[in-house]
Amino acid sequence: MKTEEILTLFNEGFIPGPGEDEEAFLTRIRFCKSCAKMPEEILDKLPFSAQPFEKENLSFPWLIVTKSKKHLPLWELGATWTVDKQKLIPILQIKNETLSLSELIAHEEVHIRRIAFDEPKFEEIMAYRRSEKSWRRLLGPLFFRPKEAVFLLIFLFTALVIEAGGGFMFGFILPLGYLGWLVKRLVAYQKLFRAFLKILRKEVKERVDEAALLFTDQEIKISVKNQALQVPKDLRYRLFEAFSMKLGK
Repeated sequence: MKTEEILTLFNEGFIPGPGEDEEAFLTRIRFCKSCAKMPEEILDKLPFSAQPFEKENLSFPWLIVTKSKKHLPLWELGATWTVDKQKLIPILQIKNETLSLSELIAHEEVHIRRIAFDEPKFEEIMAYRRSEKSWRRLLGPLFFRPKEAVFLLIFLFTALVIEAGGGFMFGFILPLGYLGWLVKRLVAYQKLFRAFLKILRKEVKERVDEAALLFTDQEIKISVKNQALQVPKDLRYRLFEAFSMKLGK
């Protein structure tokens, strides 16, 4: 696969996952594009009833979109579903058309591009860097996985029950301790990611945030530890070449 070809596929929303070879990568792309022609059949695989939602000006024309509030927590405006763990077909679910819809789509496009990754530690940081508000970029990635938000709610509910039973403030030790740990972790990972971007900028001068999407959690950590970029050795290297050679130098 030529450098120009893989960069074109990246711009269309596709990144080869860690260890994914060229044949598997191209097969996944063909399948995703073919699924766009039969959205109802793919949407039937969701755990709720959904209909296609036509949204103009999407960066990825092949992407299947649905508008629904079902299975979304109150604090989430949208989500990316993977309906086939083998073929990795992403579906974008949006709750409603709000003023922040463009920001939501930009956020979810990070998850869609990295659909073949299972690297949660820095992905939310990457996604929230698309936010227009600085406080969202800073605090938005507090939860690396959705279940962590659920744990915090459970701890808060338990604390309220204990306080109602006469436990005074003792019940809030657990949720406050958990929240403190989440904040401490976020500060540490934000610092790590900023250090990684500084190293990455030595090789890539433009679209640095997009180039960062190619890297796994471990590659980011090793790059910072060694103060030298841990360049991917698999098919992602071709894409890295496209960024460093065509865009960066």
